[in-house]
Amino acid sequence: MTQEQKADYLNSIQKRVAALRKQIDSKNGKNGHRRLVVLPQEPAKTARPTSRRWLWVTIVLQAVAAVALVSYAVFASNLLQQLRKELGMLQKEVQTSVDSSRLQDRAWLELQPMQPQLMYPEDTYVAAGYRYDIRLKNTGKTVADNLVVRALVTTGRLGLSEDSQGIQSWQDRLLPGKPATADKDSVVIFTSDRLPKMLAPGATSPVALGIIANEPRNVTYRYIFGRADYTDVFGVSHWLTFSFLVADDVGHLVYCKGGNDRDRNRENAAGR
Repeated sequence: MTQEQKADYLNSIQKRVAALRKQIDSKNGKNGHRRLVVLPQEPAKTARPTSRRWLWVTIVLQAVAAVALVSYAVFASNLLQQLRKELGMLQKEVQTSVDSSRLQDRAWLELQPMQPQLMYPEDTYVAAGYRYDIRLKNTGKTVADNLVVRALVTTGRLGLSEDSQGIQSWQDRLLPGKPATADKDSVVIFTSDRLPKMLAPGATSPVALGIIANEPRNVTYRYIFGRADYTDVFGVSHWLTFSFLVADDVGHLVYCKGGNDRDRNRENAAGR
């Protein structure tokens, strides 16, 4: 290549470089300087305040929560006790009302007076014998059911009429479930098993339980001990007992000092 050709080639390269610079300068600015673009930066994250403050705040909040929980537990316990107390009082009032109603409406049996009826007169060997009819009357407002009357006649000294324990031991032989047969003392137990079991309010036993006892003789007296068991319409069992002494030769009866009692409204048939 000649010197002239080399010079032309170099000029063409310089022109191209100048054109490229011009294009670059026109893009970066009118003055031919490059534009510096500063991008916004995110602010630096600052650390939280010292953790000691948050620790105290956490402790205080936990303490407040614990106190609130304990307070609620105490309140709930007191409320439960109060509710139990009120429930117990309510149950007691209901039971009192039921008992009062039952006491007013239950059946009440009372023994009717027994008049002596001469069965056979006195002779040399046998004292005069008298018949006594045992009848009960329902003075209550409802029916008496499952009625059973049992009685026995025995002999004893005059002091037996004042011996409550001795009388009770005789009447215990008349409890339900005891055999209605002659025992070791040859005492016959009279029972109303074949008589009506029900007695309406205000009614008296239509059929009597008859027993025979003799007049006193040779300082020996005849005693009549009896017991009646029944249930009311509420299903509660009741009882009454009676005890008499044949006092004279015409058969008059007098009450013994013990053995004339009745249930206290809630005892069962076997209770005394």
